[in-house]
Amino acid sequence: MFLQCDLSIRCWQEAGLWHIVQGRMHRYFNIADVILDICSREVVDVVARFMMLLWGILHNRNDQVWNHCHRDAQPIYLSANVFLIEWIAAQDVRCRGSDDTDRNSSVGW
Repeated sequence: MFLQCDLSIRCWQEAGLWHIVQGRMHRYFNIADVILDICSREVVDVVARFMMLLWGILHNRNDQVWNHCHRDAQPIYLSANVFLIEWIAAQDVRCRGSDDTDRNSSVGW
């Protein structure tokens, strides 16, 4: 299974998520069921970290196939974590911006 290759396991361990992934691997037979269970049962912060790292692992796989470029677990985890932090910051700015606009202005033509 994709989530159980050596590099993926090291990435999950680096992120502190291996216990979440490993427990579900024994209960489900395909990756879709594992992902669905994690997304429906874990808290939002864990789901966000899981999904961003999953994206990082998939991105690394594509880089290996198409560009013959390989990264180890720690750089994959670190870049996924940076993307997540930036995404959260962008969402925060967007939400604060729309709140300020709604309170401070009226729509008129």
